[in-house]
Amino acid sequence: EVDKYPLRAGREASPIALVMERTKNWSYRKILIMSTPTTEGGYIYNAYQNSEQHNIFYIPCPKCKHYQELQFKNLKFPDTLNDNELMKKTYYQCEACGYHMNDRDKLKGLKVGEWRPREKLNYKPKRVGFKLNSLYSPWVSFATMAKEFLKSKNEPSKLMNFVNSWLGEPWKQKG
Repeated sequence: EVDKYPLRAGREASPIALVMERTKNWSYRKILIMSTPTTEGGYIYNAYQNSEQHNIFYIPCPKCKHYQELQFKNLKFPDTLNDNELMKKTYYQCEACGYHMNDRDKLKGLKVGEWRPREKLNYKPKRVGFKLNSLYSPWVSFATMAKEFLKSKNEPSKLMNFVNSWLGEPWKQKG
């Protein structure tokens, strides 16, 4: 969780800068920086923004076969904490045809999904970034995701956790 690291490691530079320094003698080094984002000023958000290629996992709609990124804005659910209501009425709406995907559709889509760059590059990038949110988790149902949002939407600290940990996005403070 690199976003939880201090800005400096005691009397030395940032922990991320130290890793870069300690591995500079190896020509075939591979450095993985992984974390849940915290804010736009955090290590992980900046590392992702500074990567040359931003990769997203796309899954197909079972009806129209359109490959799409799973985004929270397309999760449709009733405004209730009632588990039965949420289980029956929560679905993911295909951005292309409007099909109502359920959790079984998601699991099937995950098996045939693919990582794709947001933009095609005509060179091999040195820094590649990947990101996922909890909508992709085979262990988190669409209803569970909706319920977590509904439980946290009115409390800033809980909403921050939802945005960071469930959506995988940096928190943006509103004034």
